[in-house]
Amino acid sequence: MAAETLSNLIARVRLEVRDTGSPPIFTDDEVAACIADAICAYSSYVPREVSAELPLIAGTAEYTLPNDCLQIVSVRVGGAGYQVKQVFGNTFTINPMPAGNRLATIRYRACHIIPGDTAESSTYSSMDEPLIVMYAKARCLEMLAHDAARCYRYIEGDIEEYPGDPQAQLRAEADALYAQFNSGALRAQAAFIERKPIACTPSVGVVTRKAPEIGGSIFTHEH
Repeated sequence: MAAETLSNLIARVRLEVRDTGSPPIFTDDEVAACIADAICAYSSYVPREVSAELPLIAGTAEYTLPNDCLQIVSVRVGGAGYQVKQVFGNTFTINPMPAGNRLATIRYRACHIIPGDTAESSTYSSMDEPLIVMYAKARCLEMLAHDAARCYRYIEGDIEEYPGDPQAQLRAEADALYAQFNSGALRAQAAFIERKPIACTPSVGVVTRKAPEIGGSIFTHEH
């Protein structure tokens, strides 16, 4: 099954949130931002794997990280590997220091790419797309829980479904979805790891990128 385009994902999230009226509660840009948050969260469990060339300079041990890097897996020239000694900010240091100019291969784990107008632009498994939709829905509900005016528009006509404090109920619903996402993403992560040979276990520095402060501790990376 092919992954969805961004337009189709936006439509799916709207259906899940029941935001299909005119005018809608959320703009397309807001829903797209929620999808971007979801892909970022998913990538912290099941990252995209990237291989790129890295020019090494004689006498230089410090290099700039790729912009989308979450975790370095290896830096190698042919069969020889370099150890990543330190990761700080957007740079990393290798050991031993290169004695000459060489072209290395850096393998790293990265955030998945937000899909565009074609399904082929997606980099995540279509099997995990429901997780992304689930998280984006939770993000939308959380936005409603923090916006009284928009929450009132949203529940108008559904008073019986949201008796009492609708904002608190929407917050609780969002929290439940975050928890479901967390469980599903852990299962996807386990399947991702199971497909890897033991030798592919990362043996070098971990890079932490700050993710949106949403949904609790699922954004925490181990150091």
